[in-house]
Amino acid sequence: MVTTTNDCVQCEARVGYVPARDHEEGSKRLVYNGEWRSYPRMISNYSNIYSDIDTSELSDYIKEQASPIGSIPEIPHTNALWDGNYGMINEHGLALGESTCAGYLTSTSIKKGGKNLFSIRSLMNLALERCADARCAIQTMGHLGQKYGFYSEDGPDEGGAGEAVTMADPSGEAWVFHIMTGLNQSGAVWCAQRVPHDHVAVVANDFTIGKIDFNDHDHKNFYWSDNLLETARKADLPVPFTGKDDEFEWTKYFAPDKRFLQKDPSAVPLPMYGKLREWIVYHHTNPELVDKMYTVPIPPHAQFGFSQPKSGKKFTLEDVMNLKREVYYNTPYDMTKGVQAGPYGSPNRVEGGPVFDHYGQFARSISIQRTTYGVVHVATPDIEKGLPTAATWFAADQPLTSVFVPFHAASLKAEKNRYAEHRYGAGNHREFDLQNGVKTAWWAFDFVSNHMNQNFQNMSQQYVYPLRDELQAQLIEHAQHLHKEMRADKANAHQKAADFDSKHQEDVVNKWWDLAGMLVVRYNDGFFNYADAEQPANSNIGYPQFWQDMIG
Repeated sequence: MVTTTNDCVQCEARVGYVPARDHEEGSKRLVYNGEWRSYPRMISNYSNIYSDIDTSELSDYIKEQASPIGSIPEIPHTNALWDGNYGMINEHGLALGESTCAGYLTSTSIKKGGKNLFSIRSLMNLALERCADARCAIQTMGHLGQKYGFYSEDGPDEGGAGEAVTMADPSGEAWVFHIMTGLNQSGAVWCAQRVPHDHVAVVANDFTIGKIDFNDHDHKNFYWSDNLLETARKADLPVPFTGKDDEFEWTKYFAPDKRFLQKDPSAVPLPMYGKLREWIVYHHTNPELVDKMYTVPIPPHAQFGFSQPKSGKKFTLEDVMNLKREVYYNTPYDMTKGVQAGPYGSPNRVEGGPVFDHYGQFARSISIQRTTYGVVHVATPDIEKGLPTAATWFAADQPLTSVFVPFHAASLKAEKNRYAEHRYGAGNHREFDLQNGVKTAWWAFDFVSNHMNQNFQNMSQQYVYPLRDELQAQLIEHAQHLHKEMRADKANAHQKAADFDSKHQEDVVNKWWDLAGMLVVRYNDGFFNYADAEQPANSNIGYPQFWQDMIG
């Protein structure tokens, strides 16, 4: 399994079906602006969700941002895939996740006068189009980035200069890939490391690969660009690399200290942004080791390495989904407690403002209010070659208050009804229109998430979490039955998967819109109204005693 959350305030959350295609010799593959992730992500025939847009209603600025910035030669055949703000999973069950990382080598795109064609979004999609396994994806992204140039989608800033791609495939392998621009603000430098079996690797906006075994010529555990050591020696780095080859460490020389997320080691540490997310995952997956290695609260110098062994029971799909919903419940960092959680225990934080100007910080959880979507990819083995039960489980908006719905890799080959496109492939995050607009998935979950800030504790415990958990358990159980049916009827397996996905996606969104309307009534004007849906009696919610004591 491989997971990711797309944390972005104005990124669109539509899911696009990208068909498999045959291409004539000499065809070009267009490359789009990776810094533009708002609606629409691109104007093209790449997916019908991009080609069906009425461009007459778009401003010249949006049309210019969503246009191609270059091209490369196309290959004869490309795979079908599910496309989000980043490509997610293809027809072979190859699945990718993304995390932006701090790095020292910065650059700009061709569009802004630089030398580089590719952002990580474009490279990930190309890997899914052209590959069936993680090893191919690593080499495809690395070689294309090196040849045509890589730039950060966050702009020429050290805080987001690099990218990590996490990946898994039905062979049972999982890898972590790192990339930055190369020397002279052009090309790329990259490496990858395999996650050992029975290990968990966490990438929380920090590079994690340290030493590389340059003697691993068979690439059992490592890949690296042929310019890596030359770049390390010639680049203008805060700590120049002058040692022997086997002394090089990616995290040491190419990136700010991950305990600080900033260049100046004398600045106040910020372990609660990335480090805390690492800790909470390892706390769940190997509590004995983590609690023995590090005290709680975790010290600023805590280092978890590239990966850690998992202990105890086998993690289920539902376990991993719940990791994506983590807000540190029942730990010293519980975001539903304290003054910043308000009287009603909201884990959501308003970001920015003077707290950051004074080097302040609050805990950064895995599920945050500005999460556009979260995914858990399951790269299970093939039923037979070309027919995986692999799937992307997609949660619109923040996973904490959302339901993961399946997008099976097999559905990509169905003839019709591949997914509930009018729910998950439609909508515009700039427009909230319940009267004339389509009731899309993202607005349903985003609306509930925001409305819960009125009384998060009561709404979550009384209504949202029970429905979320009920629907999630049902979906996982029903998917297990689907996979049995697919094995028994391989000839119709693709269509069975598609019919299953579209039906249950539709059902979940309908139930969430019903929930949204009910919450508006129940908590109107700060009262608890119509508790049994019959009697008009209401009750005061009021402020809890601890809050009144605290504010005097």
